[in-house]
Amino acid sequence: MNIMKWLAVLALASTTPALAADNEQTAPFSWTGLYAGIDAGYGFGGEGQLADAFCDGVTPGRCVEEEIGHPNLGDPGTFIATTSMADFVGGGHLGFNQQFGGGFVLGGEMDLGMGGTSEGHFTHGGNFPEYPLFPHDPNPNAIGEINLGLTGSARVRAGFAVDRFLPYVTGGLAYARYEATYSNSTDRNAPRFGKGSFVGWTVGAGLDYALTDSFIIGTEYRFTDYGKDTLYLENRALDANQWAFNSSLTTHDIRVKASLKF
Repeated sequence: MNIMKWLAVLALASTTPALAADNEQTAPFSWTGLYAGIDAGYGFGGEGQLADAFCDGVTPGRCVEEEIGHPNLGDPGTFIATTSMADFVGGGHLGFNQQFGGGFVLGGEMDLGMGGTSEGHFTHGGNFPEYPLFPHDPNPNAIGEINLGLTGSARVRAGFAVDRFLPYVTGGLAYARYEATYSNSTDRNAPRFGKGSFVGWTVGAGLDYALTDSFIIGTEYRFTDYGKDTLYLENRALDANQWAFNSSLTTHDIRVKASLKF
């Protein structure tokens, strides 16, 4: 009897870990929790503008070009570079998800990273005296660049989980530091540089998949409108005058993401 009793105990002990493992495998995955990770991708398309505002905005009624002896070049916005982006984007992110009944998931995410470069050729307006014959054609020698430095966003995310898959939409505020450049191989006042910041908004959608209970991969598309800013471009090696430029930028980007869930 004692032998039979001990055999029964050993059989029960050997099956207990297997039953626990089965229960662990069949337990539904929960998206609730804190996560952090990295992301990288490609910024493309969109549109940026770097438009010469002429008037410096410091002394009302006076323009930079007039102050250094040039004639009035006309209304603001007659000297414009329309740019587009095609560059690497990436950084890191931190977020939190809360899963509710029915699979609804609500959370928030912040990210910080580095942006790309948006570049295009300047087009001169009809009242720009240096280019009277082809006033609206791009000047191949004049290039405008908007180089994004530190970028970031703070967004809400909402989606419906299907076990380990989480399709979602996202949207919120976007921020970027940038440097603008005006260069022209035929212009004695070039190149010129200036720094500014954008505050705008971003929206997008994505799909996350939990490879394990703690490792998540995903892909995300976002459209970002960084809004508008006015900055002053200068080259102190040439002269002390500043040129006022109005800048704006929109971008598209697709990223892949990898995150650890805590």
